[in-house]
Amino acid sequence: MIHLRFTSREGAEDTRPDKYTAVVSIQDPGSADVRLQAGWFNILHVRCNDIDMCKPINARLRTSILASYKPMSPEQAADVVRFVRRMIHEGCGGFLVHCEAGLNRSPAVAKWIAEELGLPPLGPATRTHNRHVYKLLKEASCKG
Repeated sequence: MIHLRFTSREGAEDTRPDKYTAVVSIQDPGSADVRLQAGWFNILHVRCNDIDMCKPINARLRTSILASYKPMSPEQAADVVRFVRRMIHEGCGGFLVHCEAGLNRSPAVAKWIAEELGLPPLGPATRTHNRHVYKLLKEASCKG
């Protein structure tokens, strides 16, 4: 059985590595590099802001947000999808997903991974997931 966990940046930095667990590390652009301990199966680094572009906003505000922040892109979502599928193919036993606070982006990725791999739902902890990130992952997984 594949194990799956999501957490904050601090939680990930404090987690002892597992040579059978791959990490999806989501950080804000411009933030200091995460200090993950050595010994993980593999690590994918993604840099994007916690911006949910699925929320209804007017065009002016959307333009302002996009001028200052970088939400997850379709290319980054495709990278996550390819990484997860490749890790499973290579014999990975689980995933640790983290973002800065562990409340929006990492639950979105973990929710998608659980669905992709047929794992049990992660429950109420994923209710705050970033719907933009989740939507991009679903779209990327259908494309390839």
